[in-house]
Amino acid sequence: MKNVKKLLAVVLAAAMVFAFSVTAFAQTEGTAAEGKGSISISNPSKGVEYKVYKIFDATVGAKGEINYTTDKDITSIATYFTKDTAGNITATAAAKDSEGKLTAEAVTALAGIKGDAVKTATSDGSTPLTFAGLDYGYYYVESGLGTAVSVDSTKPNVTITDKNSKDPHWDDDHSENGKLVSKDGGETWVDSTSVNAGDTVTFKLDITSSNYAEGKQIANFIITDDLPDGLTFGQISSVKVGGTSVTDYTANTNTAATDGKFSITIPWVTVGGTETEPTYTSKYAANAKIEILYTATLDGDKAVIAQTGNINEADFTWNYVPTTPGGENPEPDMDIETEKATVFTYAFALKKVDQDGKDLKGAVFTLPFYVNSTADTTDGAYIYAGTTAGEGLTNEVTSPENGLIVIKGLEEGKSVTVTEKTAPDGYNKIDGDITVAVVKTTETTTTTTFTKYIDADGNVTDTQSDTNKATVTITDNNIVIGSAQVVVNKAGQELPETGGMGTTIFYIIGAILVFGAGVVLITRRRMSAQ
Repeated sequence: MKNVKKLLAVVLAAAMVFAFSVTAFAQTEGTAAEGKGSISISNPSKGVEYKVYKIFDATVGAKGEINYTTDKDITSIATYFTKDTAGNITATAAAKDSEGKLTAEAVTALAGIKGDAVKTATSDGSTPLTFAGLDYGYYYVESGLGTAVSVDSTKPNVTITDKNSKDPHWDDDHSENGKLVSKDGGETWVDSTSVNAGDTVTFKLDITSSNYAEGKQIANFIITDDLPDGLTFGQISSVKVGGTSVTDYTANTNTAATDGKFSITIPWVTVGGTETEPTYTSKYAANAKIEILYTATLDGDKAVIAQTGNINEADFTWNYVPTTPGGENPEPDMDIETEKATVFTYAFALKKVDQDGKDLKGAVFTLPFYVNSTADTTDGAYIYAGTTAGEGLTNEVTSPENGLIVIKGLEEGKSVTVTEKTAPDGYNKIDGDITVAVVKTTETTTTTTFTKYIDADGNVTDTQSDTNKATVTITDNNIVIGSAQVVVNKAGQELPETGGMGTTIFYIIGAILVFGAGVVLITRRRMSAQ
């Protein structure tokens, strides 16, 4: 076959482990022999099984001429290869691309007639992996992943690259997201959740690894996580590779010095050899998943309330083994997309007014949980502080001059029952409890406005009517409020004073009788004078 200029043809399929790996000693399957050839894989993935199949036989002339023959039935690949009556193999035009190389379709076709493997070996991660003592022929090489990638003809000793290796990438087994969050310690993983201030959440990073990228061996894997102001880093709970805990990673968790960021570096190779001739062996199997768990706590004062939430971002990258002994570790010429997980928290408000809609100061409410003082916050809102009493905490809040009480740092979907303990001076206390729902809101502005109405009987309504006696507007320019409840106190009625009208009426009647008696007396005297 004149257009085929090399002796060995190989098809290689593999997905590489996202790994920071190093090669120690070469792996060889078989024994080199005079007149025999070899195929070496320059970047075998640790734990991956590679197989070599002989597709066609080959003879080589004194001047390097090559002739391929076979006794196989190649009817199924007749589009790409033909066989004459003597068994000689020729490639058709359909088998070659514009550069004269075998097409992917032809590669796939060859896999259908490959037969039994003549050589099999599982890589231990060192490089290269060599199949020695091969008869001259046209060969197909595949990995344990079973995907054909390319076919090349070569000289008696050929080195090929596992071109089907995937670059390191975020694991997409769940929701196409490599970063997830859990508020129940890992029972449920989601892209976003809502919690109360002070709650601890667990974040998970999942990455599918590879021992090689861009044809280079990976030496270290580096993860960087960027926590927002509203989340305070807790601790790294675990680092696993392939489901097994690893301890030889290094971590910089001083987020105060790194603007909320922390990083983890995992070594991915074992270094051997000598200082002048180092060798590098991959430590982990192909496609090993890297899983990192760590915790963070929601800071109620610094947390973003509603809006876009508290977004936690993560990135990862890697570096390669040095190209020269003692040299620096080159960085990849590619970027990995940032992954995100979001923690939300919300707020509600109580607005205290009279029956005419005027603000009332001095109403005291009892809450079913504790809050901190508004003096400790940046926006004048109380912050949820749990159900346990503590120093500086209270479960009673008092309406200020504008009658507005705002409580933030609350998980979505809860209903809060509030009791009025003390009414403002001169007003009747509310009879019964007040229930406020913690509502999710997607408002993106920190100015929140609610409008409520007070009807003729002093009741709060959402409906505007001509018979309403007042309109109440609830506005807070500092925080997004998801729900608001207007609480009306009615003024007490003035009661009769002691001896009130009971005594006064007698004075009036007495005065009338005295006046009447005078009139009668004067009338009689005039009549007597006549």
